[in-house]
This record gives sequence, structure tokens and C-alpha cells, in this order.
Amino acid sequence: MNETDVAQMSDRMALSIAQQFADVALPNSPVAKANGAIDNEGPRVIEADLVENEPNQLIVYFSFDEASKLLPLSYAARVGVGWSLRLSYESSEAEAKAITAEIIDENHLLLTFDREVDFTHKLFYGWGSDRIAMSGEVGQGAAVYDDHNMPVWADAKGVGLSAPNTYGATAGVKIGQISGNAYVDQNGNNAQDSGDGAVVRLQVQLYDATGAQVIASATTDASGHYSFSSLSDGTYMRQTFAAPACLHHA
Repeated sequence: MNETDVAQMSDRMALSIAQQFADVALPNSPVAKANGAIDNEGPRVIEADLVENEPNQLIVYFSFDEASKLLPLSYAARVGVGWSLRLSYESSEAEAKAITAEIIDENHLLLTFDREVDFTHKLFYGWGSDRIAMSGEVGQGAAVYDDHNMPVWADAKGVGLSAPNTYGATAGVKIGQISGNAYVDQNGNNAQDSGDGAVVRLQVQLYDATGAQVIASATTDASGHYSFSSLSDGTYMRQTFAAPACLHHA
């Protein structure tokens, strides 16, 4: 771990210790005012379901401590850093690794893997001693967090997978999604290179199949990312940009 990771861990250890001593907290202290109800655990993975007709995907369910929802994902979190599928905790090689993560509502995350998911697999987040961070980068901000800034965690022995998900059908939730990154293509190669800066606060509009009706609008974040979620399965969509010719999206 680097210094940033250590500082982040120290803050969370302090929260956890404070929770243990809530009954004897000093009057008017933050812990006393919260009656000990502080978010010291973070969101826990309680279920992982296969997705019907989507062999590379899982829907992940969470339980919360004192938080109520997941925060918007950082770039590292959106590309699936930390999530893997293994046969067991003893398996040093992952059977599959997540390549994207998308919040589909306050309590559910849609993971897409680089290979097909199988019932024999178990879901891990930060397996073993693996850091939840992109290669060569700091860990701070790379995880999935709740709205109290606590990171997601899963059983160290892995979370077993459940039958193909009926969540969307029974709850009326649509899990289709379109996402991308807006950037200035400096060398015109139609690919986002290290020197291609992100375009922030750019409005992106999503149209229906006819191109006549705007279905949703989004604004790019600090990394140029935008996304549209909860889309009906099988509906053709397209997005348009009102931007200079040098702008591209991936």
C-alpha cells in the first residue's frame, strides 16, 4: 500500500473502533450524537445472480450498514477492478475477471465478465491480498463505495452464484445500458490515447430507434464518462453529440 491507501484505511479503522465504544462516547461527540449508528462496515455483497440470456453477466445485491445507496462509480470501478470469479478461495487463477461494472439502481450492480459465468464459480472482490486498484495507481477511489464513502466488501471465501435472475422481470427493472467516454482525439486515430483529454460537462442525448424522440440525457463526468441505464431490452438506441468534429466517444 502507498501513503494514500494507508491514510484511507486509518480513517476507516477509526470509524470501526468508534462504533465499538459508542456506549461510552463523550457527550456531544459525533459518535454519541449518532447513537453509535455509524457506517463502519460498508455495503456487503449478499447475493450474486446469473442473468438470463446474458452468459457473461451477474447482478450483485448488497446490504447496507447505515448508508442507503451506492455512489457513482469512478473509472477504475466502472472497468470492473477487483471483481473476479474463482472455483474457490484457494484458486490462484481467476476463471473470469470483470470488464465492466454498472449501477442499475441504489442496491444492485451489473457486472460483465471477460468469459462466461458458471454455477461452479464463486464471486470475489479483492481476492486474497489483491489491491483494488488499477495497475500502478493508488487504491483510493478505485473501489465501489456507498454514500458514506465506505467500500464494498464480500466474504473472503467467496459468494456462491444463484439461479438466473428474475429481478428485472418481477420488479419491473430494466437492466439494458449504453455508456461511453467522450474525449478529444488529438491524433485522429479514433482511439482514446493517453494524450487525449476527457471532455467534461458535455450533454449526450439518447434517441429512440426512429431518431425522432429523445429518451434520456446525460452529462459527462470528470473523466468524460456518460451512461444510460434501465433501458428496455432489445430496443435500438443511438446517441448524438453537439460538439466539435475533433470530439470522439468510445
